[in-house]
Formats: sequence, C-alpha cells, structure tokens
Amino acid sequence: MHEGVIATDNNGIIQIFNHASSTILGIPVEKALRKNIREVFDANSTIMGKIDHHKGITDKKMSFFYQNKRRNVKGSSFPLEGKDNTNGGALTVFQEDDIFQPKRNATGFNAHFTFDDIKGKSKKFLATIQLAKKAAVIPSNILLYGESGTGKELFAQAIHNASNFSKGPFVGINCSAIPEDLIESELFGYEGGAFTGSRKEGRIGKFQWADGGTLFLDEINSMPLSMQPKLLRVLQNLSFTRIGGNTEIPFNARIIAASNTELWNEVKEKRFREDLFYRLDVVSIEIPPLRELDDIDELISYYCIKTTNRLNFNFKVSDKAKEILLQYSWPGNTRELKNVIERCAVIAFSRNSDCIDEEDLLSYRGIRNFLEGQNTTSKIDESFEPSKLDSLEKKHIQQTLSQMKGNITKTAERLGITRKTLYYKIKKYNLNPKSGN
Repeated sequence: MHEGVIATDNNGIIQIFNHASSTILGIPVEKALRKNIREVFDANSTIMGKIDHHKGITDKKMSFFYQNKRRNVKGSSFPLEGKDNTNGGALTVFQEDDIFQPKRNATGFNAHFTFDDIKGKSKKFLATIQLAKKAAVIPSNILLYGESGTGKELFAQAIHNASNFSKGPFVGINCSAIPEDLIESELFGYEGGAFTGSRKEGRIGKFQWADGGTLFLDEINSMPLSMQPKLLRVLQNLSFTRIGGNTEIPFNARIIAASNTELWNEVKEKRFREDLFYRLDVVSIEIPPLRELDDIDELISYYCIKTTNRLNFNFKVSDKAKEILLQYSWPGNTRELKNVIERCAVIAFSRNSDCIDEEDLLSYRGIRNFLEGQNTTSKIDESFEPSKLDSLEKKHIQQTLSQMKGNITKTAERLGITRKTLYYKIKKYNLNPKSGN
C-alpha cells in the first residue's frame, strides 16, 4: 500500500505499522511496532487526542510529532470496538499532505546533464572532471569554484546524476537573484498566515523540495550575512523550521554550493562566515577558465556542430576568424564562446554565407574592444601571432605584481582572477612575485 496504516489494540500497543508509515513519517518500523503509541508520538499529535477520547476523523489534515519533529499528513482515524462495546483500539490510514510534502521529480527540479555532456580534452580540465566524478559517489558537501560561464551548474547536475542522490530531485537556487527579505522564505518555506501577504495554506521551501536529492546553492558568496547563521544551523542539525512554525523538519539532501569568487577572501573581508565556509568546503573543485585550457580549437569545433544542429544550418569558420577566436581572452568562458558562435552563425546566414569571417566577429563588442585594446585594426595584421597575447599578459602581470609589491592576494584581486590562477600564471611565465619580474 502507498498509504500509511497504523493500528493499535485496546492497550495502545501498535500492532500494525506498515512500511509506508515508516517512509512518510520518517520512523523506522522497529521503533514503532509493538511499542505503546504514547511512547512513540508526542502528546500533541492529532492521533493521540482521537485515541484518548475514542473519537474518529475522516479525510482531515493530521500532524504526527516524533522526537520534536512534525510530519503533516491527510487521512482518517477510526475507533475500533471490542467485545461488549469495549474499547478495541484504533485504525489510522493516511497519506502525504500535498501542501507540505513535495512530490518526487516535480517539474523544474530535474538534472538534465551528465558527465558525458561536459566536453574538454585539456589535461587540466580532465583532472577537474575526474575529481568531480570521485566526489560524486560520496555524500560530502561540495564547493565549486569558477568564473562566470565556466559551467558550475553543469558540473553540479553531472555530480547529482552520478551520485546516490540521483533518484531524488535536483533543486537549484541563485543566492544573488533573490532579494534579501525573501531568501529565507524561499529556502525554508512558511506556515499559513506567517506574515502579511502569505498564502493561507502556507508554502514549502527549497530545502524541503530537495529532500532525498541535491540542493544547489549558486553564487553562495552573495548570500546575505543575516541568512548565513540559519544555513549553518541547518547543516549542523540537519533540520530546519518554516517561518511561523515551531517544529523541526528533517533535512536529508546533499549540498553543492558554487562561488564565482575566492570564498576564502570573502571570509577574510568578513563578508562570509568562516564556520559556514568550512561546512561547505568539504570537497573543493575549481573549474578552470577557458583561457587556461589548451583545447579551445576543439571546443570551437564542438560548439559549431551543436549550433549547426540547433539552427539546421551548415556553416564553417574561416582561418582568419578562428585565429581571432583563439586570441580572445574569453572573460565569459564557455558560455560566451557558445553564444558568440551562434550569434555569428546567424549573421553569416543573414548575408547568405555559410562561413563565419572576421567581420562577423567584429560585430561582437567584446571581441572588437579586445582587438582595439591590442592596437589592431579591424583587419588582423598578417604577422600577428597568438604568442604575442602571452607576452602582453606576462608584461601586465609583472607590472601588477610590482605595484602590489609581490602581494599575491592584492595582485589577484587587481587582475580579477583567483589566487590559484595567479600562481598558475606565475609558474607559466616563470615570474618572481617578490620582485615582480
């Protein structure tokens, strides 16, 4: 049966406690069966009042309180008669309350991407994928680092689908996209009438929707300081309380958080709690930016194929246009690369051409500004080589290190990159941080 069934005898001993009851109420069968019902459920449970007064209810909302945690259900409870009209116990049949019990794999709470969808052959990128695969099979919290557009949610969904939580929902929330005064109700939900304008039947939050699955907290670095202690409490106690409520709801989901800044710097600047950082940063995975990978050429080909299938329009990229694509620094990473290719393919199609050329690329402001910043004209000089870009980057990092007197943290902040990325560049160009050259 999908419904929970609880039956007690005239002494209040639970004689029937089926597996559906165990699943819905979160109580192991052995903790209830053959036990006195008063030892299992708190006195304020709906069922207790009906049993004590030998009254029945039909198709009503009911609450079960077990170890100070509440489960809301909808069901019926019937008193049973013994011989000679004596008390024969009670029979209760119930199911999850649709209002407060989220449905599995509800619309919008699914992860569509797997590790097969993550493309890249760069040695550094493959090492990141391998680490993510290893982390997926353990229940520890994961913290993803990466610049905007590196595919943090793509990795989060792939980790979810490769984990033991894959049969549960994947619930994502962008911490920077929700106003500070609404984020608590979005995460925890609220009871009916909890505040002015709230729905009378209440609302469940993302923590409860994620039950049995994965909760993805994107841009966790933007979470308001006022919310951070409440999130920390959930991670410590594995339970939470809805706004306006007074009972604990168990939390059973895997947390994957993501940040587009170095979170430790946020801790040092007192913008992020250190204790919360340690709770989230159990397994740290840094997704490298596109400019640090050595397989951009292959990614260009991959996104050209995807765009061809999407637009049903065959096209190619000219040698000169590809040279520009390889020179560009891609601050928006793979998201920007994908969008630029699709944009330029549409422009080429509009002029009845099957080839993206340099003029199509120059219609994109980011690439145009980049080339103008390198003192180039709209026509790329024949002698221009990709190695010149490395030379310019090396010179810029040298100058910034000198200005910051070799301070790695300040230099990384000035350059707009992470400390790890800066160390990578220092090693790549054989720089001396102390002298800046």
